[in-house]
Amino acid sequence: MADCGKLDENKETDITWSLAIKFSRVLFLELH
Repeated sequence: MADCGKLDENKETDITWSLAIKFSRVLFLELH
């Protein structure tokens, strides 16, 4: 069970990071 929770946590983190990177890229393109 602990392993499953850890995997879910990692997946959520990956999604959050990919969204953050996309968002920062959009901001970068808008500003420059």
